[in-house]
Amino acid sequence: MANLRMEFKNGTVTRGEPIFNTAIPRRGAGRFIVPEWGTVRVDEKLGFGYDHSPNYTVGISAQQDTTAQTNYVEILYRLPDGNWSQFDEMLAAGRAGTSTFTLFLDLVHGERIVGPILTEEVGEVFGDWHWNRLLGGRSVSIESQAAMRHVDGNNFRDTVAEAFKRHTAMTEEGRNRLRVAAQWYWRADREPDRVVRFISYWLCVEALELGENANIAPVKRKVAALVGIGEKDLGDSIGRLYGIRSGLLHGSSRDVTNDLVKNVRALALALLEDHSLGAATSARLEDLRTALGLDG
Repeated sequence: MANLRMEFKNGTVTRGEPIFNTAIPRRGAGRFIVPEWGTVRVDEKLGFGYDHSPNYTVGISAQQDTTAQTNYVEILYRLPDGNWSQFDEMLAAGRAGTSTFTLFLDLVHGERIVGPILTEEVGEVFGDWHWNRLLGGRSVSIESQAAMRHVDGNNFRDTVAEAFKRHTAMTEEGRNRLRVAAQWYWRADREPDRVVRFISYWLCVEALELGENANIAPVKRKVAALVGIGEKDLGDSIGRLYGIRSGLLHGSSRDVTNDLVKNVRALALALLEDHSLGAATSARLEDLRTALGLDG
């Protein structure tokens, strides 16, 4: 059975999505959070206080509208077999699966055809190519149910001030490396596609440690120093991540698991902390050791 259909049409386009009325988008695609609003108050006798309003209500409604008559290209794509449940992963897989064909259109016709995106949706495609919209797959969390963590104001100020002081003392090259690494980090943080997320985290590592050098020896030396072991004791853990990076970048592989993304993220975060704060925290180093298979 074909997995893609492309049609050039003239007509109306009906678009729809779930609306979480009490929630706002949080970090990561397809993720929302119901915030807990609050007000800091100052009392002459009692000092500072905080009036908060716990909110445990998730308001959900469906939104749908229909455009006026227009010319448009409709692309329907069937995902390969797999355990698909998260909206962001299904959307990313759909974009990846259709990217070659949209590239063809763009190279030949440019924005005359591949113009504004009227809608991108996830649903179930049937044998006759009609489809039903999926309203689920997003995740909603409630801030009022989150575990609270006390942050001391003075400690927060001092930590941030020290980070800025360290940053200004860096060489221009050092600041540029950290800036590029930070951009790749934030790109990875909001990217729903696992392949692009893995590559972005690895490019964060390269920006900090390799520069124009393709040899991963500097990464091994840095990681060994961070976790307090010899380079030989790292085994081929860094090499495996680099091999996955190469396969993804050069097109010989499109397979990368969430665990592998988690591992390269742990590596990137440990290096980012070391470069920006002067040292990686014990919790970050523990995550790094686990990611590299050194926790035993």
